[in-house]
Amino acid sequence: MNGEVIVYTSKGCPYCEQVIAFLHEHRMKVDERNISENEGHFSEWKSINPIGTPLTLYGEHQVIGFHKKNLQSIVEEHVGK
Repeated sequence: MNGEVIVYTSKGCPYCEQVIAFLHEHRMKVDERNISENEGHFSEWKSINPIGTPLTLYGEHQVIGFHKKNLQSIVEEHVGK
C-alpha cells in the first residue's frame, strides 16, 4: 500500500468530506475512490462487503464513517513508519 490511505467516498456524503479533510490536515496522502462516479471503484468497494461510505483503508485498519479516534490511529501508525 506504500503508506497510502484509500478512502471510498460517494457523492453528497458529508462524512466522506470530513474524513478527507481530517486526513489532509494530518498530511496524509489519500487515494480517494468515489464509488458514485467510477464503476470500477464501486466494484472494489462492494467486494469488501462494506456497510457504507466513507470506508477508509490503511494496512490492517478499516474505518467506516467519520470516527476521529480510529482515524487518529491511522495517522499515528503512519507517522511511526
